[in-house]
Amino acid sequence: MFSFVLIFGDQDGEQRIRRSLESLGRVQEESGGRFVATAAGGPEDGWIAYQPLSTIEDDFEREEIDALKRSIPGPKFALIEGRDEPKAIFSSSFIIGLSMQGTALIDNDHGMVATLEVVQRLAQSGVQWLYLKDSPHCSLDA
Repeated sequence: MFSFVLIFGDQDGEQRIRRSLESLGRVQEESGGRFVATAAGGPEDGWIAYQPLSTIEDDFEREEIDALKRSIPGPKFALIEGRDEPKAIFSSSFIIGLSMQGTALIDNDHGMVATLEVVQRLAQSGVQWLYLKDSPHCSLDA
């Protein structure tokens, strides 16, 4: 399983996220605004889910939240989680296919916070970005 936090200010961000998920498989809506895309062979062949987060204060230090708000006024937070399988690498496919207006950040929960563009380049290069601890190109203050 994998999980990461997507931080964005794009007013159409949720629709853009849904379109990226729809490009990966059949999307099913669940309660709480969550939606899930599954591989053609079913969830055992991989899946990815979007869950809007109403609060993030427990996951970030106050200084990090202040830096986020400087980078993205009125930030929205989403938990992206799923399971990659050899037949379907949803994590990188989702990131590569995602298009956002303005700044969007990815927090991989392993110490890396980077812009969507940086993570897209990492994913396109075959880097296992989900587990990077840090990178000189990855910072809230960048």
